[in-house]
Amino acid sequence: MSFPWIWVTAWTAVALPLAVLLFLGRAPGRLHRRVGPRGLRARGALILAAYAGALVQGRRTWPGSPGPTGTSCGC
Repeated sequence: MSFPWIWVTAWTAVALPLAVLLFLGRAPGRLHRRVGPRGLRARGALILAAYAGALVQGRRTWPGSPGPTGTSCGC
């Protein structure tokens, strides 16, 4: 197993459930005391955006993925 797969698996296991719970307004009690429902949803959306960005960035660094010039060698 290579590092990108470990990164995707760990990021999915941690960030995705947290983002969905925050986006739905379900969060630990300490967050409810400090942030309102809109703030929780905003944080959930932010984590979902960061999750998608991390997966796209991680995917671009895999061997065989297109490089900046569109070639598969990454030149």
